[in-house]
Amino acid sequence: NEAVMEKAAKKYKIDVKDEEIDLEIALLRSVQDSNDTTLHSLSTEQLRQKVRAQLILDKVLTNDVVVEEEEAKNYYDENKSLYNIPTTYRTSMIILNSKEDAERVEKELNNGSDFAVLALEHSLDAASASLGGDIGFITSSRSTIDPAILQEVEKLNEKDSSKPFVLSDGRYAIAMVTEKMEGQSFSFNQVTEHVKRQLAMEQLPPSITPETFWKEFN
Repeated sequence: NEAVMEKAAKKYKIDVKDEEIDLEIALLRSVQDSNDTTLHSLSTEQLRQKVRAQLILDKVLTNDVVVEEEEAKNYYDENKSLYNIPTTYRTSMIILNSKEDAERVEKELNNGSDFAVLALEHSLDAASASLGGDIGFITSSRSTIDPAILQEVEKLNEKDSSKPFVLSDGRYAIAMVTEKMEGQSFSFNQVTEHVKRQLAMEQLPPSITPETFWKEFN
């Protein structure tokens, strides 16, 4: 699909700038669902390539759709909160049954053991343990996240791990921030093209995928 989209970009003279990819990734991270592992199962390069291919597809599909500036501005004003992105923390967790277990794991961490390996060996959360403890990006706007986790990660710098703390269900956890992205606010001028594209996409049937273009690009 990505190869097909690259051919489409050449044919339709479509350009995708790094800033556009950065914006899309920032928006994706801020609304990421905790059950969606798409973002944190891909490397940075894979994610950028995936977003680039999606942007090309969107631009090809909306090439001839006209969206007025006023309509775009109204959409932005009504959805301003989407473009005020809080600080996001890519977080890994080790979840344990007792304080004793947590202190034992903390000791191993302090002795130089790798967080991801310890998560795989000890964490009770099978889904994140299989990813080395990675639970993706969390922000203050994520209502599904345990407040105790957010409280801990907000104190941490990148690559730091927390002391053991109690979760709302009574279990214990150790958290680590693997990546921290400072909050950003995007003005209308910065997101005009994105907003127009969103509105244009709403006018199209939702079923169009890159596969639609396979034949055209052989």
